[in-house]
Amino acid sequence: MVDTTTTNVSNYIAEMGIKITKIAQETDISDGILRRSLAAKERDLRADELMRICSFLGKNPFDFWPGSKAG
Repeated sequence: MVDTTTTNVSNYIAEMGIKITKIAQETDISDGILRRSLAAKERDLRADELMRICSFLGKNPFDFWPGSKAG
């Protein structure tokens, strides 16, 4: 089970219809790592991964923090 922030990012990406492959290409994070974190929910996102994903999404990392509007 992954942390709430990773779950919130995963849910947002799914709701927006963004492909993991596109995120991998744009963030230079391994497709396999992203799939384990966002699709299979087997691992938490690391801080640097979260920052790169948020930069790609144009979001603030705190948007996905537990207790935030998205969290």
